[in-house]
Amino acid sequence: MHQISPQEAEIMKIIWGAGDEKLTTRDIEAHLAAIDGKNRNISSLMTVLARLVDKGFLDPVKKFRQSIYYEAIVQEAEYKAYATKLFIDGIHSGKLSSFVSTLLDSGQYTQHDIDEMRNTLNQSRQP
Repeated sequence: MHQISPQEAEIMKIIWGAGDEKLTTRDIEAHLAAIDGKNRNISSLMTVLARLVDKGFLDPVKKFRQSIYYEAIVQEAEYKAYATKLFIDGIHSGKLSSFVSTLLDSGQYTQHDIDEMRNTLNQSRQP
């Protein structure tokens, strides 16, 4: 699996969020415009989509005349697990405890956030 750029990740979030609905380049452009109000150059967007196809994240499916719909090959949970492992391995030398300590020491998270993390960890130990 390959890493993806923030721009590619933004597009993948839209495709993952669409579920079973297949999106065209124009559909994706409309979703992006709804997020930030900016119109994208379609040829630039097509270039990014082609990179995602080349990286094995998308499958372009031709339907109805010239329309191409994109299907995710890599699922969101699969990529999150991959990217998280890369981050923890690269920044925290593969030590989950270092990652968690950094989160807690940052002061950016509430007690509720910490309690949710604790509950998640406790649940993961149960069979």
